[in-house]
Order: sequence, then structure tokens, then C-alpha cells
Amino acid sequence: VTRLRQICSDLQNRDMLTTSEASRLEKTAHQLNECVTLTERIQASPIPPLYTAHTGRLLMFYLFFLPLALRGSGLLNTLGTIITSTACGYAMFGLDEI
Repeated sequence: VTRLRQICSDLQNRDMLTTSEASRLEKTAHQLNECVTLTERIQASPIPPLYTAHTGRLLMFYLFFLPLALRGSGLLNTLGTIITSTACGYAMFGLDEI
């Protein structure tokens, strides 16, 4: 964001931007900086252990009943249910580890 502001300032000094354009770019750069700061703050905040435990239980509940729901719907045969459940479980547990 700092580099972006430097480029805007340089363009304004060369008279390649009007004052209103430079002002608008500066305002947009400021908003971008606020968004980056907010996301860094969210990323740095710890995840509560209760949330992690609850998410793990919900994931296990979902993956336990997924084959029953797929088979009960009649859309997939046994092999399709096994493959779909395995692929979904692999993806979900991978996301849970992140």
C-alpha cells in the first residue's frame, strides 16, 4: 500500500494526475490499508478451543451421516456413495487441519 501511495504521489508530481484523481486514489489506498490491517488482525487472533472442538464434532456428525443420506436419496449406488463419502471426508478433514 505504501508503494501504491508513492506511485500516486510520483504521478501527481509529474502532472499525470489531476488533484481530484490523486485525492480519490489516496482515499482508495487508505481504504485498502484499513482492509489489510483488519484482515491481519483477524488472522493474528487465536481460535477459541471451544470453537475448534465444536467444529470437529460437527464435522464428525456430518461425515457419519453423509453416506446414509447419499444412499437413502437413491441417487448413487454403493460404489458412488463410498467414493463420494471418501472424497468429501478427505477434503473436509484437510480443511479442518488448516
